[in-house]
Parts: sequence; C-alpha cells; structure tokens
Amino acid sequence: MAQDHSTDLFKEADLCTARIKEIVEKCEIETDIYQAQKLSQEADRQLNALKEYSEKFIIRALEQGPGQQYSKWMKKAQQLEDEFLKLKSRNNAAKVKHMQIASSEAKRDKIKLMNGNAETVKKNEKQRSMQKDTTDSLRRIKDILDQSIQTSENTEQVISKSSKDLELSFESSNYMFGVLNKASNALKKWWKVMSEEDRMYYGSLFCFSAVVILIWSRRVPLMLVFKLIWVVIKFIFSFIFSIIAFIFRIKQIGRSSDESETESDSDRSEEKVGFLQKLMKCGQKEEEESSSTSSSEDSSDEKQIRIQEKKQREAELKEQKQEKKRIEQEQKQQQKEQKKMRQQELKEEQERQREIRREQKEDELELKRERERINKIKDREMQQQQLQYERDRIRERRLMEQEQKQQKEYEKAMKQQQKQALNKQSNEQILIQVKHVGDILKSQSVEIDQLKREISRFNELMQQQQQEIIKWRQKDLNNNGKDTTGKQQIKLLEKLSDRMFGLEMKLGNLEDAIFQRKKERN
Repeated sequence: MAQDHSTDLFKEADLCTARIKEIVEKCEIETDIYQAQKLSQEADRQLNALKEYSEKFIIRALEQGPGQQYSKWMKKAQQLEDEFLKLKSRNNAAKVKHMQIASSEAKRDKIKLMNGNAETVKKNEKQRSMQKDTTDSLRRIKDILDQSIQTSENTEQVISKSSKDLELSFESSNYMFGVLNKASNALKKWWKVMSEEDRMYYGSLFCFSAVVILIWSRRVPLMLVFKLIWVVIKFIFSFIFSIIAFIFRIKQIGRSSDESETESDSDRSEEKVGFLQKLMKCGQKEEEESSSTSSSEDSSDEKQIRIQEKKQREAELKEQKQEKKRIEQEQKQQQKEQKKMRQQELKEEQERQREIRREQKEDELELKRERERINKIKDREMQQQQLQYERDRIRERRLMEQEQKQQKEYEKAMKQQQKQALNKQSNEQILIQVKHVGDILKSQSVEIDQLKREISRFNELMQQQQQEIIKWRQKDLNNNGKDTTGKQQIKLLEKLSDRMFGLEMKLGNLEDAIFQRKKERN
C-alpha cells in the first residue's frame, strides 16, 4: 500500500511538472499580452503546487529515517526543486519579454500620437503613464529575477549541506540513544546501591567526564572553546585600548580648546574694530548733515571751531585704530609664538619617543645577540659532550663484544665436553628406561583390555535395563497412566551410567599415559 501511495504521489508530481512546461511554452509563443499574463499567472499557481509536493517528499523522507526510502524521497524532492527553479526562471523571462514588447509598442504609438490632433492628447498622457508603469515593473522584475537566481544558488547549497547533515545527525543520534539507554539502566541500578557520599563523589566525576567526552567526540567542537577564550582576550584588549584612546582624545580636546580660545579673541577684536568704523561713518554723516542744515548766519569763528573739533576727533579715532591694530598684531604674534612653542614641544616629545624606541631596539638586538652567542656556546658544548659520549659508548661496545666472543668460545668448549660426557651416560640410561617403559606398557595394555571388557559388560546391562524400563512404561500406559514404574531399576541404571563414565575416564587417562610413554621411548 505504501509503495502504491508513493508511486501515485510521484505520478501526480510528474503530471504537475508536465502541465507547467506546457503552460510556459504557450506563454513564450503567445503574442497577445493579455493572454500571456493569464498564462503566467496560471504557471505561478502550478509552481506553488509543485513546491508543496517537494516539501511533502522532504517530510516523508524525514519520517521514514535513513535507508533506501529516505534516499528515494530526497532525490525526488531535489529533482522537483531543480525543475521548480528552472520553470520559474523561464516564466519570469517570458514576463519580461512580453513587457518589453508592450513598452516598444507604447513608444511607437507615442511617436505617432505626437504628430496627431489635439483630441489625442489625453490618449498620449495615458500611454505615458502606462509606459512609466511598465518601466517600473520591468525594473522590479529584473530585481526579482536577480534575487531569485541568488536564492536558487543559495538554496541548492543549503539543501545539499542540510541533507548531509541530517543523515549524519540521524545516524549518530540513533547510536547515541541506544548507548545512553544502556548506560542509564546500569547507572540506575548502581545509584540505588550507593551511599550519599559516594553519590556526591561519582556525580561530580561523571559531570567532568561527560564534558571531556563531548569535547573529545567533537559534539561540542574544540574550536568553540578556543573561540570563547579568544573573544574574552579580545574584549579585554579592546577595553584597554579604548581607555588609552579616550585619554588621548581628552588631551587633543584640551589643545583644540586653547586654539579655539585664541581664535575667538582675534574674532572679537575684529568685530570691535568693525563696530568702531561704523560709528565713525555715522558720526561723519551726522556732522555733514548738521553742517548743511546750519544756517548761513553762523559766523566764521564758529565754523573754524567746529572744523578743529572734527580734526581732533578724527585724530583720536586714528590713534584708537592704530592702538587696536597694534593690539591685534601683538595677539597674533603671541598666538604664533604659542603655536611654535607647542610644535617644538611636540617635536621634542616625538624625538624623545624615537630615541627611547631606538634605545629599546638596540637593547633588544644586544639581548638577541647575547642569547644567540650563549646558545651557540651551549650547542658546541652539547655537541662535544655527545661526541665524547658516543666515543665512550663505541669503546664499551667493542670491549663488551670481545668479552662476549671469549665467553661464547669458552661456553662452546664446555658444552662440547659436557655433551660427550652426557652422551655416554644417556645411552646407558636410555636402554634402562626403554626396558622399564616396555614393562609398564605391557601392564597398562592388560589393564586397558580389562577396562574394555568391563565397559562392554556395563553396556549390555544398560541395554537390558533400558528394555525393562520400556516394558514398564508400556504397562503404565496400559494401566491409564498410573505410576507403577521400576524406580529402583532407574536408580540402578543411573549408578551403572556413573560407573561407566568413570571407567571411560580411566581408560582415556591410561591411553594418554601410554601415548606419552611412547613419545618418551622414541
């Protein structure tokens, strides 16, 4: 039934793909824009249905787990997704094509209507609005196509990775689930027997070992631990550097505030000078007006007095201007001198820092040279020691080899002498032993014959007892299942069987002893 259902689903999915292909081909061939839009909408609906089929297949594969069915469902789902992406791109391309045709036709109509009558102005405006809409829609469609291409590429990569990850995770989870069940059952039994102190000790030990096992088996990746340590170190360093940058920023703000104060003083002095100039101009205008309005009745003396007063005022104003200019020049000179002083101080500080850095570099270089010289001396001493050690070892080996050769030669000579002495004694002893072994073998062969006879006799008795027991059993069956069996005969039979087993063991031991004696004799 399950196979029939799967084949039906596969057929439905294939039919859906065939329908979409037909609709897309018609949309590509169609010249009428209205019908082409309808076909593209219908293709979008069918594409959504095809996407639902692919999702169903993925869910079925995950429900069934790893195996042949899982690979079958996943392959089909991947095929459907590939076809979905291809058909969707074709449908979008057909839409773009028809929209371009519509825009070109609108442009042609616009050119014709531009030379038309005043009655066609409204139609032209409508066509312009339609053209704007089409251009906007074309831009949107292009953006959608670019996004769809990117998403299709990303989805292919993600699906391939996720399928592999799912297979691996499912297999590992099944394996770990079985192992954990066994371990939990064993731990429950062991936990009930334990005391409270043992529970505390073994519980802490179990937690530590679990963390180590997870890291070792790469369930919790080791790189994650190192990354966490690196993040903490990075955070500490960034915090320290931010404090240092904040201190430097405060110093720079203090310097810029001093410069801004000097600039503000100069601006204020310039504003005062301008204000005084305006006052001078206003005073001159008033005087001119007063002189024009003054009647001709004024005497010449009064005119001279007024002229003298004007000259005095002008002289005073000029003196004030000169003083202001002098003050401004002094301020500017002071500012320049301050800037020069600051620049000199900065240069001196930079030179000091450079000198300090040079000294540090020179010290480091000297230290490196000393270390290298010390390391070279140590290496030479080590090499000399190694050479001496190797020479001593070679000498010791040669002495040992000479001593071993001498010992081997001495041992060979002693062994030859011992062999010659032993060969004489062993030949005499062997003859005596051979005679003794022959006597023992004869006695044991007699015992074996007796044991074989007893075993045959016991076998006959056993057969007789078994026949009698069979007869008694038949009588019991005839007497409607009453217990009238010969219990004594059964016990006797058991004893006989035990006796027979003992005799067989004895016989086996004798045979083994005979075999060993024969080996010794040979």
